[in-house]
Amino acid sequence: MPLPPASTLSTTLNLAMLAEPEIMAVDGPALDKFCDVLAQVMISLIQSGTVTVAAGIPVTTAGGPSSQTGATTATGTGSIA
Repeated sequence: MPLPPASTLSTTLNLAMLAEPEIMAVDGPALDKFCDVLAQVMISLIQSGTVTVAAGIPVTTAGGPSSQTGATTATGTGSIA
């Protein structure tokens, strides 16, 4: 699943925060800016992670012994570290 754009994450954060009675009183430009910054930080942290996938994903290759090219033929499951 691709990451949503930061603007979508910001809107979602804003709506979630406004659902909390204690935070609702802070609604306005400051909350919008906070959600924008928080969303960008979250996206940056996720994108900076290293994705490690398990060995054994099927691949096909083509080319000679010294110039192999290939691609996976099945999906794999990974984890972000």
